[in-house]
Amino acid sequence: MQKVIPAEDKGFILGDADVVNTMNTVLAIAKGSPIQFAMQYKDEKVERIVSFSAPLNDADYSTLLRCFEGLQAGIASDNPGIDKE
Repeated sequence: MQKVIPAEDKGFILGDADVVNTMNTVLAIAKGSPIQFAMQYKDEKVERIVSFSAPLNDADYSTLLRCFEGLQAGIASDNPGIDKE
């Protein structure tokens, strides 16, 4: 994430990230690519390493793609000057 912002709900943060890279990462997870990340709460002395692979079935993957298409349409609608490529 490029910028981290505290969320209103305790235990969460919001972050500003590149949309294309984020969508590519979500698609990679949905296709079953192995993912690994670390997380650490302020009061913990060690990081927790989370690693998983969780491919979506065809129906759920199709739903995810429709969600992304809707998101893209909304972004284009809100920003008419953005190139659709």
